[in-house]
Amino acid sequence: MGICSHNKNQTLNVEADDTGEKYDLSYDLKQGILVIFANTRCGKSEKACELLRSVNVRPKVINIGSSTSSSALKRALKEASGTSQSPYIFIAGKYYGGINEVSSGVKDHSIQKLVNSRLESIGAKLS
Repeated sequence: MGICSHNKNQTLNVEADDTGEKYDLSYDLKQGILVIFANTRCGKSEKACELLRSVNVRPKVINIGSSTSSSALKRALKEASGTSQSPYIFIAGKYYGGINEVSSGVKDHSIQKLVNSRLESIGAKLS
């Protein structure tokens, strides 16, 4: 779960599903500095949100299962992350990892530093 051997800086391609439907992640990734694509039935997704909230980071959560383009979305996330397991955590549009990386990132403060760095670049900061 969440092993980040995939290139975190890979561009986010549009993915087609069996019906030819395409899903472009770029709109969703612009919804916040830290975006989690989560399955609401996944305990790991909820744990990732809890960990982030514990350090005053409020992610934008996108429910994978509620998307009308669910299969295309899942394939686009797999392509962008290199894994097929949720949650998928993106910071400033780049794939960060899953639950293991969030846990480590909260513990060593790297998530807070990344988010603060991005916020500072737009003139804001976490308290």
